[in-house]
Amino acid sequence: MSWLRERWLDIVAEEGSTRSMALLRILMAFTLWSRFAKELMPFRSLEDPAFVAVGIVFYIATTTMAVGFFTRTSMAAVTGVLAALVWGFEGNGSDPSAYTHHHTTMHLLSMAWLALTPAGKSLSIDRWLALGRAERHGGPIPLEVGATWARYLMGAQVATLYLWSAIDKLQRNFLDGTSLQHLVMRYYTGAALPDETWFVALCAFCGTATVVLELVLVVGLFIPRTHKVLMPLGILMHALFYVLIPVNTFTVLMITLYLAYLPPQTVHDAIDRLLAPPTPSPT
Repeated sequence: MSWLRERWLDIVAEEGSTRSMALLRILMAFTLWSRFAKELMPFRSLEDPAFVAVGIVFYIATTTMAVGFFTRTSMAAVTGVLAALVWGFEGNGSDPSAYTHHHTTMHLLSMAWLALTPAGKSLSIDRWLALGRAERHGGPIPLEVGATWARYLMGAQVATLYLWSAIDKLQRNFLDGTSLQHLVMRYYTGAALPDETWFVALCAFCGTATVVLELVLVVGLFIPRTHKVLMPLGILMHALFYVLIPVNTFTVLMITLYLAYLPPQTVHDAIDRLLAPPTPSPT
């Protein structure tokens, strides 16, 4: 078990570029706005002062988180808002279980792990201010480096969701495509189903393929050399979910969290390459 202990110590001590965490921070703010901003507008719940207060904190904290101002405090406040929604309110008028849904819980847990990262050290007003202080006092330029161990918690959260999602689907009616046929009836055809062999076979294939892919993603996303194959497949799967059935912001959240699996230096170098000055064309 010594190798496991050494790996654990390596993870806890890991430091790297904070740019990938900064991208996660910005994208998470946009995702949360898409998911909750409309529901938390004050006029919707004037009769409930607590809910109005949660909404006000949400707007302020997600905005400062997005631009990276008092980033640590902002991310902690956003986490608190989501915890209040999940554990303090069941839902809204259109969906009484909106805030107890597992998708909402996924937003909360992902935000909690992100709040443990130094995501304000890059792409933020905090960094802009730190650079200004360094210039005024003649100090060294602050490095975009920090502890990145919390990205493994985000990766573990994604893997856990895939694992239990796959286990939940390990039933005959999903593997043989029956559940998918019911979804087709619910959202597309009503009571009538295509009475075609190819349709039954396609539903069975898609059901089994979904379970297999989710089980592979549980482990495969932690292996960098598999990313070129598994990440596009995972993104395609979530894109199909988004286009074919109503999953709200779940697809965007899951794709965003794939950033947690990428080596921080890889993301840093990719941004450097994108922002590099153009090379003069040869004359």
